[in-house]
Amino acid sequence: MSEWVRWYAAILEQNLAVPKVLGYHLYSNKKDKILSSLNSDLLKEIEVLVEVACQVGNRPDSLHLQRNSLVYEVVRLVGEEYRLVQREMGSRVAELGARMTSLSLSECTEFLNSLNRFEECKEGICSLLVNRNTNADLWDLVKESKAKLVAKITDEENVGKLTLVLKLQRGRSRVR
Repeated sequence: MSEWVRWYAAILEQNLAVPKVLGYHLYSNKKDKILSSLNSDLLKEIEVLVEVACQVGNRPDSLHLQRNSLVYEVVRLVGEEYRLVQREMGSRVAELGARMTSLSLSECTEFLNSLNRFEECKEGICSLLVNRNTNADLWDLVKESKAKLVAKITDEENVGKLTLVLKLQRGRSRVR
């Protein structure tokens, strides 16, 4: 039972950090704020939301204790919070996905790393919230965004290599 208490305390602590980064509490809906945010701010916000999701997914192994009414209530509350995290995460992933052409290589890499970490939490989250909505649309959006990011990163790396080869060739032709 104590591991459930520690787990919930860690989630509450994580939830206290979210409004500091987002600029508002999860229970408010500030979609227009997202549209006017800088890419770097959205990336920071995604990282904080991923931290919350990872904490949710890092639940205690003793799932049988969910039959305990206190643990059941804690899991229910965490499930409600996580649905809010899903909403916020989905909005930010969609917005950065729409801006993908304007993202730098380092921003793409940071975004991809955050999405990879988020996906790593999926199994723990789904096992905790087994009979609740785990939002398949969000996971599909994450998968699609990751594929686009990998393609963009690969293209930019190839362009960088080609540019380097062309510079080297120009340098050699000047020397002759």
